[in-house]
Amino acid sequence: MGFGLVHIEAVHGQHWNCIADDRPITELLHDVSQQEEIIIGKAGKKKDSQGRLQKGETVLAKSHSKSDIGGMIVMVNDTDENGETIYNIWTGYPFCAKGVKHRLVLDEIQEWENGIEALITAYQEEGPTLTFFDPFFFKNKFRYKVGEEYEFFLAGMVYKIKPSGSQTLELPEHEGTQFLRKHLAEKAGKPENSESIKLNLAGMAALIQTGESEDDYNFSGPVKEVDSYEFRNIEFYRIKVTVARNTVSEQDLDINIYSKKSFFENGTTPQMGKDIEGVIWLQGYLVD
Repeated sequence: MGFGLVHIEAVHGQHWNCIADDRPITELLHDVSQQEEIIIGKAGKKKDSQGRLQKGETVLAKSHSKSDIGGMIVMVNDTDENGETIYNIWTGYPFCAKGVKHRLVLDEIQEWENGIEALITAYQEEGPTLTFFDPFFFKNKFRYKVGEEYEFFLAGMVYKIKPSGSQTLELPEHEGTQFLRKHLAEKAGKPENSESIKLNLAGMAALIQTGESEDDYNFSGPVKEVDSYEFRNIEFYRIKVTVARNTVSEQDLDINIYSKKSFFENGTTPQMGKDIEGVIWLQGYLVD
């Protein structure tokens, strides 16, 4: 068995920037290829009568296994001119190894043409609907069935991040504001005044698609945990942040986000209980 290089799809170029530095990406890919962990999956694409994907070519993946984040290269079996089995690299991407567990109902699978990767859309009962990249789709694709509930790890890789700015928002003056001012005065049993209405945004949780890719999100929320560590001599934060709230279950939707420390500018750092905001690539995969 040998290994041959075909290509690494350019679609993940901006994703590699989340964990790489100015060293060539080929160095990181070589580092991944030397890892001992091998994950086996299938690249089948046809569906059976129950709507499940049938098994196809064997897929092998190598990944960093002793780090919170790492790289993954995914290979598909082939035969060379001598009849020997080789594994050609079809794709590669960074992934988050430690997410936060959430139970979600599978709503849609957007499988990519290579049969290895996919975007998953899933939702919480009475909660948010999320679309995320599944780094282990090639391994778990035959377990999925739309409409079923699964336990997923959720995490995000940071494109950009910063502490949140102003914690108040002043509403512009118009008929709606006047109506709200009157309603609040009546509810409080006080005479109406002409003071501006300001909203307190401290602790607000938000996760909104950027519009550029379905698995890219603007986020904001309070920090619950902060850890520091290194990957390939690059310093990172792992930050647990609340990005949504379920008003029925009264449970927070927390995710781990991974950020280079250098993404925080002007000496700023994530602080427990303080709000942060930014843009992330959202990932999710099945809990084994």
